[in-house]
Amino acid sequence: MKKLISIFSSLCFFSPLSILVSCGAANQNDNTKFNLDNITQKNLSNFSGKNNTPSLTELSTQLFKVNNNKYFDISDVEFDGIPTKKSAKLKAKADNVNVYGSVSLIYSYSQIEPSFSEWIFVPDAIVYETKSLELEIFNANESVLEASVASYDSEFLKILSIDKITENKYSIKYTGLKVIGNNIDYD
Repeated sequence: MKKLISIFSSLCFFSPLSILVSCGAANQNDNTKFNLDNITQKNLSNFSGKNNTPSLTELSTQLFKVNNNKYFDISDVEFDGIPTKKSAKLKAKADNVNVYGSVSLIYSYSQIEPSFSEWIFVPDAIVYETKSLELEIFNANESVLEASVASYDSEFLKILSIDKITENKYSIKYTGLKVIGNNIDYD
C-alpha cells in the first residue's frame, strides 16, 4: 500500500511540472497559429481601389481572392511600414491568437477616380439662402471628399457642407453670395 501512495504522490508532484514545461514551450510555432510567411501566392497581380495606396481591407481582400483562402481575420494583422502602389508588408499584431510572423506582398495598385451619376447645374442660388442638392458619387474617398465651385462661379456660390446620406449618395449644402441679375452668362 505504501508503494501505491508513494507512486501516486510522485505523479502528483511531477505531472503538473511536466505540463507547465510543455505549455511554456508552446509559442509561435504552436500548430493552432498560422505563419503568414506560408501564404501560397504572394504576387497579388493588378487591382484597384479608392485610395492612393491600398488600405488593409483592400489588400487583404485581394490576397484572399488570389489565394482562394481567407488565411486570417483583418483584425489579426497590420502594415509593417507604409504600403506603396507596388508592395506592402503585413505582420501579425502582437495581441492576436490566430497568426504569427510577417509576409511581403507584391502587386500593381491603381486608384479608381471618383465618378458622378450626373452633372448638376445650380442656376437658382439666392443670396444668403441655404439650399442643398443630392449627388451620387461612386468610388469616393471620404477622407478627401471635397466640393468646389468653378473659379468663374466662386464669387456667386459657397459650399457649406458635404454630408453622407448612403453608401454613394451625398448631400451638398450651398448658399448664394452675390446678386447677379436674372440670367447668368458663362460665355
